Amino acid sequence: MPGIADDVVVADLPEHSLLAQAVQHQCGGPDAQMLYATVPLPLNLAALSRSTRRDHTRRRRAVQALDGRVAYRRTRTTAELLSDFNPLEVLHHRRNLSRPDAAGATDLTLPWRQVLADCGQIAFIATLTLDSQVVAAQLCLQHRDRAYSVITAMDPAVRALAPGHALLHLLCEDLTDNGYTALDLGRTTDDSGQRAYKSAYGALWTTTRTYAVPLHPAYPDTQDAAEQALSVAVAR
Repeated sequence: MPGIADDVVVADLPEHSLLAQAVQHQCGGPDAQMLYATVPLPLNLAALSRSTRRDHTRRRRAVQALDGRVAYRRTRTTAELLSDFNPLEVLHHRRNLSRPDAAGATDLTLPWRQVLADCGQIAFIATLTLDSQVVAAQLCLQHRDRAYSVITAMDPAVRALAPGHALLHLLCEDLTDNGYTALDLGRTTDDSGQRAYKSAYGALWTTTRTYAVPLHPAYPDTQDAAEQALSVAVAR
């Protein structure tokens, strides 16, 4: 968002939340709106269309046909988390190297390892390997009975295997077995492929809003409005 260094940014507030209402009352309309997708767990594939169920079945059979060459795991320790960030970073770069929309991809030049080093209890990376090589990876945060997808990456060289779908299936099964009730797949762009991908898992859609309030010494009223919005939001 332009000028973010001079803004107070309150990001991704659920549209009907008290927090969003408080900030909007102080600041006016949002600077951005975004669709969010949440998949209830366990997956209810029976509720999906017949064609979608066929697609899921076809992908599962393709993985099963590899007869043990495919493996899934989810990190449990900080050491595992930091180790598995390496292949995630490589796949993310490889996937976005030639994509025209890569400008909107997650910036992995930020100090992710430094942050993750302190997040071993609330973060994990799920990976899918083919012949011991990571072909898909997904970084998530977790809180209580929900998981939140942050970064996904897959190897375009094995696109026919649909490694992203295979990993998501296994991750949903793993989370369900461990008592999770939802997987938040996060921000969803206007790209029809993104929406179709998440809809194929019975995603529930919500709208979130982001507010950016400029702060500048020359505009004390604006700064006061930002401070008021934040104080009201925190109070609620």
